[in-house]
Amino acid sequence: MISDRYLTYFDQVFPDYLPNPVPKKYTWNEFLLDNFTKFERVHQDPQLKRFAELTHSIGNITVVPLGFNSGRSLSFKDYWDYSLEQLSIFLASFHSWESYVHTYEMQPFLNEQYQPVALWKNHLKKDSFILPQNIEEINEYLVQVNQRIEKRGQRIVNRL
Repeated sequence: MISDRYLTYFDQVFPDYLPNPVPKKYTWNEFLLDNFTKFERVHQDPQLKRFAELTHSIGNITVVPLGFNSGRSLSFKDYWDYSLEQLSIFLASFHSWESYVHTYEMQPFLNEQYQPVALWKNHLKKDSFILPQNIEEINEYLVQVNQRIEKRGQRIVNRL
């Protein structure tokens, strides 16, 4: 079932992608099937295709504290820059943030001060939108996350 938060987002940003009225138990599978032809551009986007390839690569897999994945945030806040920001706060309380960064090769996602780098402009600023608000932000996210996953993966492979 698609959560009300996602339905609200799609209704505001992509209103043509939702049936009117939206069924009470509308699922992601139904959404994708209903809109398959509308996603032609998506199927051909090289950055999105690369992201799909990288999602289960070594550069996109890590270890986090027990309970972190379930407790870190609602699913719509599941962006690695935001998650790293939360993780840095948690691990700093144990004086183990820098150790985590070096052990798990997180440098490609951080600046020189060990702070997470926003994966699109203004993403980590206070009161900013959690989700991308337009195609430019989505494209910026894909370019940034792909480059950083690839760099991190290379760092891990080099260490092996």
